[in-house]
Amino acid sequence: MIKASINLKGDFMQHKQFNGNAWRFETLPRVCLLSLICLILLGSRVLIIKNAAAESNESAKWQSVISKTPTKVEVKKIKSIKYPRELVYCGTLEEYESIPLCFSVIGIVSKVFVREGDKVKAGQLLATLDEANYKNLYDMAAAKEKQAEDAYNRLKRMYKNDSLPEVKMIEVETGLKEARSATAIALKNLKSCALYATTDGMIGRKAI
Repeated sequence: MIKASINLKGDFMQHKQFNGNAWRFETLPRVCLLSLICLILLGSRVLIIKNAAAESNESAKWQSVISKTPTKVEVKKIKSIKYPRELVYCGTLEEYESIPLCFSVIGIVSKVFVREGDKVKAGQLLATLDEANYKNLYDMAAAKEKQAEDAYNRLKRMYKNDSLPEVKMIEVETGLKEARSATAIALKNLKSCALYATTDGMIGRKAI
């Protein structure tokens, strides 16, 4: 609490000797000043009380927070997790090495077992031709080879007994060799009706 006192006794006694109008004119400023001082003191007191109340409320607030039971929390250690990352791009893939594959014989394609973009392994069957004609040619060559072998075995005994001229025996041997060669070619063509991958890779383009 702030106390203030103003001694106006001397002034009051001094001006009391003048008439009423002069006395009121002389003392009016002092009365206004006194009222202003009282208002300032009253406002200061109200401000001090308000600040004290605010500090009291803030202190009570923090005291209530401190007095509360602390909340239990669970702490976990951060772990690093690896996951596959996929990247999506637009573009054209170009092969590092291109290996053209085709049938070594002429024919009609009967089956295709792969598509463009498929991954293949070495030795994997890719496509086949209609092998009916090549199968017949092989059977015919094998039959002729059989006949040539029978003729060779029969005439060989005659040649050993000097019953067959050497020229005839050479013709028989030559016929047997030609028959065997024809059979080997027919078998190779028959096997060529199947197309296999020569190495691991991917089908880039399919023309059949």
